[in-house]
Amino acid sequence: EKKTLSDGISTFSGGYERFRKELERVKEDNSYLIILIEGKYSDILNFNNLRYIIGTKAKPDFILHRMRSLLNDFPLHCQLLAVENRSQAIKIIEIIFRIKNDIRTVDLEFFHSKSII
Repeated sequence: EKKTLSDGISTFSGGYERFRKELERVKEDNSYLIILIEGKYSDILNFNNLRYIIGTKAKPDFILHRMRSLLNDFPLHCQLLAVENRSQAIKIIEIIFRIKNDIRTVDLEFFHSKSII
């Protein structure tokens, strides 16, 4: 699931319960969800200073807590990756579809941080 930074912030604040239910369905189906955010982690940490993200009273620590909570509660059914921009997100999606291994065994964040993907 690809999200812009503002959509990701919205999902982890006001849309959190709905998204959590979506992950429950993913778990029930024994499926896997990759949450790909078009925005660097530094943008997530400082989103309240970005002019184009309006409409949330949530603080960055709260958003990060909710992100970690989902990753902890659904470790076998989702992972999250934040990338710099839309073009990088598209490249990552193409790479993900080419991965021959079970995507659950690939730590996308690790490979992205090492510039492997």
